[in-house]
Amino acid sequence: MSTKTIVGIDAGYGGFKAAFLQTESMTDKPHVLREYSGAGKPEDFIGDIPTHELINVNGHNYVALRKPQEFHAARTTLGETYCTRPEYEANMRLMLHRIGFSRIDTLVLGLPWKATDVDKTSLQRMLEDKYVGDVDTVDGHSVHVERVKAISQPVGALNTVVAGSPELMRAPHATVVIDIGRGTSDWVVFKKGQIWRANSGTSSIASTSILQEMVQLIRKDGHRATVELLEECLYDGQSAYVSRGKQYSLRNGLIDQAAAKSAVQLVNDITSTMATSDKEAMQLDVAYIVGGGSTLFRSSLSSLLEEHLDIVDVRYPDDAVHAIAKGFYISGCQEERLGARDAA
Repeated sequence: MSTKTIVGIDAGYGGFKAAFLQTESMTDKPHVLREYSGAGKPEDFIGDIPTHELINVNGHNYVALRKPQEFHAARTTLGETYCTRPEYEANMRLMLHRIGFSRIDTLVLGLPWKATDVDKTSLQRMLEDKYVGDVDTVDGHSVHVERVKAISQPVGALNTVVAGSPELMRAPHATVVIDIGRGTSDWVVFKKGQIWRANSGTSSIASTSILQEMVQLIRKDGHRATVELLEECLYDGQSAYVSRGKQYSLRNGLIDQAAAKSAVQLVNDITSTMATSDKEAMQLDVAYIVGGGSTLFRSSLSSLLEEHLDIVDVRYPDDAVHAIAKGFYISGCQEERLGARDAA
């Protein structure tokens, strides 16, 4: 197979994540990139406007891939139709510029699982119209995209899990993949290589829920904190949040205390969307926890999943933050393999 350039981009509350590579083998590990997802018009931006990276969407300039708190009003509005919004397009086009390729053979993007088949077809066509061909990015630059493929968000996480543990495709019991994001959490169940059930936007309990609880605990201790400050520390990989000389660990202790309450509600939300007959038929055996908020729940979820869903094997894959983007990349590799086989 000739060299192909494959890109998967996951647009989420907590940021835009990408997995990408120019490759011949389709088995090499992709590079990853993570950016903030705040976007808005220059007049809403706080600070010096990055004029060299302004994105023009439908005749209006946008500042993209910035911290949401850098805008006077939140500009990241997610939902079933987020991919139709100008903020999404601004973020997407700047993300393509930062990835750095001049040509992409397959670009894989996400669709909400709850969308109907008609809506998914409509959104797929819309994404193709916008991103197939020459896509303008910034300052006269562009990238040529040969094809766009759109798949449901939970399927991206599923692809990553199966790639790391192919034996699960043959296992007699079912596996649930729980994707914990910044604002919502989703789940997908598969058994013997087939998706049995999936639910997008299952719960509003996600990483923000824990951070809100942490803010309350820190304030009760007489110190200042905000969700945005804690989120920035986590995003930058810091091990502690410091307020007036006092350190609050972001690895254990306070974060575990904050997670305990949120984890109970999250598991309740998941189980309430699974009918009793489904749970019995699926015979859930393994759970994979992925997404940007997954590590915050590490200390709390295992015992709750065992109690409520009888799951004793709970796994946290490496680099869970980029799991969906990597799954999209895997889907792009599969698309290229099929294309090569059909052409042979």
